[in-house]
Amino acid sequence: MKCPKCESDSYKNENHRGKQRYKCKKCKYQFVSREGRGKDKQIKSAAVTLYLYGLSFRAIASYLKVSQL
Repeated sequence: MKCPKCESDSYKNENHRGKQRYKCKKCKYQFVSREGRGKDKQIKSAAVTLYLYGLSFRAIASYLKVSQL
């Protein structure tokens, strides 16, 4: 795992609230992995296209079967 701040190597540090924390060897920055978050680019581009056609956020979320938040 690479540090998001300085891009150097890091190591597993501890678990906090059920998530693995990492600590950078160089700058001592602590962070949590953000992999696997968000939606696919296809869903995002479809949502933008539907928005440009004038659909509401609620209608887009219903159509794409995703959360409104």
